[in-house]
Amino acid sequence: MNFKIKLLSSLNKVFAEPKEPATEDFKKGSAFAGEVYAFQVAYFSKTRISDIAWKLESPLKGHITVRQAGLVPAEYLSPDFDETMLKLTPGLFPDPLLPCPDKLKTFPHQWRSLWFSISVPENCKAGKYPVTITFCMKDEESDCKGNTDEQVHQNTAAYQYETSFELEVMLASLPSATLGHSEWFHADCLAVQYQVPVWSEKHWRLLEKYFCNMAEHGITQLLTPIFTLPLDTAEGGERPTAQLVDVFYDKGKYSFDFARLEQWINLAKIAKIKTIEISHLFSQWGAKKTPKIIVNVDGVETKKFGWHTYALGKEYMQFLDAFLPALINHLEQKKIMNNCCFHISDEPHLKDLEHFSKVAKMVKKYIPADKIVDAMSNVEYYEKGICENPIPAISELAPFIALGIKNLWTYYCCGPWENAPNRYFNMPLARTRALGLILYKYDLSGFLHWGYNFWFKRYSTASLDPFKETDAGGEFPAGDPFLVYPGEDGPLDSIRYEVLREGFQDHRALKLLESMIGRTQTIEFIEKSLGYEISDTVYPKVEDDFLKFRNALNEKICSII
Repeated sequence: MNFKIKLLSSLNKVFAEPKEPATEDFKKGSAFAGEVYAFQVAYFSKTRISDIAWKLESPLKGHITVRQAGLVPAEYLSPDFDETMLKLTPGLFPDPLLPCPDKLKTFPHQWRSLWFSISVPENCKAGKYPVTITFCMKDEESDCKGNTDEQVHQNTAAYQYETSFELEVMLASLPSATLGHSEWFHADCLAVQYQVPVWSEKHWRLLEKYFCNMAEHGITQLLTPIFTLPLDTAEGGERPTAQLVDVFYDKGKYSFDFARLEQWINLAKIAKIKTIEISHLFSQWGAKKTPKIIVNVDGVETKKFGWHTYALGKEYMQFLDAFLPALINHLEQKKIMNNCCFHISDEPHLKDLEHFSKVAKMVKKYIPADKIVDAMSNVEYYEKGICENPIPAISELAPFIALGIKNLWTYYCCGPWENAPNRYFNMPLARTRALGLILYKYDLSGFLHWGYNFWFKRYSTASLDPFKETDAGGEFPAGDPFLVYPGEDGPLDSIRYEVLREGFQDHRALKLLESMIGRTQTIEFIEKSLGYEISDTVYPKVEDDFLKFRNALNEKICSII
């Protein structure tokens, strides 16, 4: 037989190629109680083998999920390439984590991998826990099913391969997360992908599964489409209507039905998502126009607002004068207002400052300024008092940090890319995981990204199959538009999504150390361990460096306990 197996960390991307992953067997690791720990078992054969049985044995077996790393194509990889990029050319990339079949198969001269996620219980006793994985296969004349280990070894026509990983559960528990985390959810994409009507019973069932998935991965905020999201939409075009608030206009007066919004909020509570993130009240990139808003006008559903209506026009101002007090009143009555934040417009530029200032002034008549947050990277918006809670791109943080802004968040999207942390397919996974470390270094309060499940082409011009198009129709680097895939009846995680969660767990571990020795000494520990001062472009970018750092962090914590 030409079958091989190899233990790998979660930071290794296993490509479907004959080249063996260039690392030593990753045989052991450590984690704290309450942490999700992942590793991989890669396998390879020079020949095709069908019906490979596998089994798992461990004292933690009931807390281990096993999935298969699937492959998806990617054409647009990056705006350009720095020295750490894994690939420069298009091809198949490991990313979706698929349900693991009972029987595996190999393709000649291709490495593949199984992904093992260990959810360490909060009450898990400290100690070392083995995880043993066995592969059993046969030739055409034998069958190893049901054989004991001894019988398998005696049967010359049957083959068994075994490997074992050891997880050491440390004598501590990770503290609760302190970081805010928003990955923008697109309810319309969900309905289109599953071919169900928006707000139908099937749609709501899917929404619950996706909300729970987000919370399980540490996402704390939920983008909530009070109106159809005015995001990534071609001017003059529109996204499928996904509007939670029913609007009525009768005899010159507006009224509103918040029943669906309340249902959405209740579902978020069930999923244990902390913050309701009210969607944008104006169009993207400057707030010049309005969202698409369907209004029942004298009994007839009408697209009353959209690209055809000016943001500061009398008609929309009258609408907001009626809508915003009603919305705030509803949120206060339901005792959810303290757990809400609001958006005006996404990514305004410096040239939009004067207009945005007028729009913001109108909104602040009804919404407290400290509740308004927006992604914007020109510090002038903060300096002039237009936005108290700007969220700058991670590459533009410096002037915002210099001003000492409290509760500062950051974001990245299709950029930055050069030496920056991001989630592109062709980046080492260490560059995705490093986000938690960077957020800690700059003492930031949260992270925002636009693409949890954007399964449309750019500008929402058409839907796509995310298993076949991973770059929004060749417009965004593969890995930027979404973190999850549409499974048969719910979300399928990606490798990048799992590693991003690990980065946020790293942040929690650093907060644990900080509670013991203080923030200044924790920063000193980080940079002494790494041997350099970290920044948004200088941090451990490769697997070994990152794993050594996290091991050192665990050992430091345990040396103090």
